[in-house]
Amino acid sequence: SGGQHPTAGLPTMTVSWANLQRGFWFNGFMNTVGLLIFNQCFTSKLITPTYPELFSTEGMLTIMLWGGAYVAASPSLKPGRQKQPYTYAVFFVEKVFYTASHVLWCTRQAGSPLDTLTALAAQEPMTALFYAGYGLNDLLGAFCFGAATIKALGEPHRRAGAFVDKNM
Repeated sequence: SGGQHPTAGLPTMTVSWANLQRGFWFNGFMNTVGLLIFNQCFTSKLITPTYPELFSTEGMLTIMLWGGAYVAASPSLKPGRQKQPYTYAVFFVEKVFYTASHVLWCTRQAGSPLDTLTALAAQEPMTALFYAGYGLNDLLGAFCFGAATIKALGEPHRRAGAFVDKNM
């Protein structure tokens, strides 16, 4: 009452809910099926040792759970459904974390990241492809989830207070 809405001044999002839903599905696919392809159904000999802090078996299972969460949240993007901006914001933060982890991984390589990728490609090309692309994939996911967050927070019915619990 009297204050500005939290999204006042944020850019207007012109991306459609249908395209954002496709982005959620794509991110879910990459985190589940894509990861299974790259880790060769958990038989890769190099994905885990190359970055064990992030890509242990448990870490990869957790990534797959995140993928399931993206797909589970995707119906909320359909017209007439209550949007979940704070859930989308959590997804955004998670993707930023993995993007940053890729940048850190690149900076920690003994030579250049290209040297590491070339050595990986000689042994397991799928692992080299995975390490070459996971940061970009997560950055694209961050854009998708960030756009969904901003768009949901800017929904006119949210600004009118339609989803405020009057009992609190």
